[in-house]
Amino acid sequence: MKKRSFIIYCSIYALLVVSFAIYWIIGFPIIVKPKGDEVFVFGEILLAVSYVFVLLMQLVGRRFNWLFLLTVPAGIALISFLSYAVLFFIAASVTLMDGTPPQLILLYSVVNLLVTFFILNKWIKNVSPAHP
Repeated sequence: MKKRSFIIYCSIYALLVVSFAIYWIIGFPIIVKPKGDEVFVFGEILLAVSYVFVLLMQLVGRRFNWLFLLTVPAGIALISFLSYAVLFFIAASVTLMDGTPPQLILLYSVVNLLVTFFILNKWIKNVSPAHP
């Protein structure tokens, strides 16, 4: 897959994730009833979207690997959640965040995007021949 195509697909994915995060911040009180589940439900939906995105990246790249498809989105979710927790506790300790659901959702979506792009960029570099 060419670097330009990768950037275009990642931009579309980022637009979808940010749009969904904004929608979720506005509408989670209507959708999620138990208090405290808004970030976890958001993470579950983002995990499903991540599986679809990785599947599309593999189909477009013409290199399909079941092991990669099954493990990478779950790994992305796990690394994103651990990074999110560490960043939240650091930000909360210096009083940059007070832990409201919109802040938590935005922080998780940004961390998830960064982890996804980093891992998929490494994967693209490893499976693709060098392009000038």
